[in-house]
Amino acid sequence: LDETLWTNPNPDALPKNGIKALIIKPGIIGGWDGTKFWVDYAEKKNMQVVLSSSFESGLGLNWIASMAANLLRQQLPTGLDTAKWFERDLIDPPFTLTNGSYVFPDSWPRAKVKNLQKIAAGTWESEIS
Repeated sequence: LDETLWTNPNPDALPKNGIKALIIKPGIIGGWDGTKFWVDYAEKKNMQVVLSSSFESGLGLNWIASMAANLLRQQLPTGLDTAKWFERDLIDPPFTLTNGSYVFPDSWPRAKVKNLQKIAAGTWESEIS
């Protein structure tokens, strides 16, 4: 289940049978708390959990990767490949995947000041490849 969770966030409203996995978009479902709620629910019901992006910047993708590493007992592929659609990122180092894997950078990415200034001035233009 994917969008069903955020359109009706009540676990009692879900079908009782046939659900094998929950696909959770933390940016839509309620950040850490909402994600943890559904991860805990899925684990009680022996369901797999996949965390997925909803086109966040590299900062958001790093956060989802961190949630996956900390909240999920079973590490499954996550839907974090949306960064490939952006020509540039707000952060340095940019979010990147190598051969389908993500390695956390040595230091937490920081926003590029020049990009923040452009956003504040209303001159930032998102460029999608």
